[in-house]
Amino acid sequence: MCKIIAEIVSVRTILARLKIVTVSCVIRTQSATILTLNVRGKYLAPLTKNLEQIHQMGITYSIEKIPTTEQIIELYENSGLPRPTNDKERIKKMYANSNLIITAWENELLLGAARSITDWFWSCYLADLAVRQDYKGKGIGKNLIDLTSERVGEQSIVLLLSVPTAMEYYPKVGLHKVENGFIIHRKK
Repeated sequence: MCKIIAEIVSVRTILARLKIVTVSCVIRTQSATILTLNVRGKYLAPLTKNLEQIHQMGITYSIEKIPTTEQIIELYENSGLPRPTNDKERIKKMYANSNLIITAWENELLLGAARSITDWFWSCYLADLAVRQDYKGKGIGKNLIDLTSERVGEQSIVLLLSVPTAMEYYPKVGLHKVENGFIIHRKK
């Protein structure tokens, strides 16, 4: 344990000497040490492949805290994300069959969610990205995307289908528009 603390202090000291990087948060869990970095005031995704929880400006990002179906429905309705919120069982199954869910919380209030389906080595479909209306523009959506991308690793792509109202948002947070896709539309 002393060695780990010494390594963290050493990394913090080295990064601070660069004067462009500050370590804003060090979280130690049983499975990972997470360094949250800021470069010239801009948040960077934490340096970890073992994300459990990350705290930033009173917001907790987590893969362990899965929201209730009611919380998901309330978030989707608040955010304007067009999902079948009148079908509670369908929303419940959507989450039960997803294998990567990253959420953003302020205490017990669900601020945002990124729900994905991935094989972890080739592709990740980011099926839903929702952020509460009052919290849009605070970097939560970008952080959820960044954490999703980091979690699936460098060998995997992250792809999504955008709602028409978000087409201008995604290029601003680092996603690239593609023209080589096809779709079979759902019937229900």
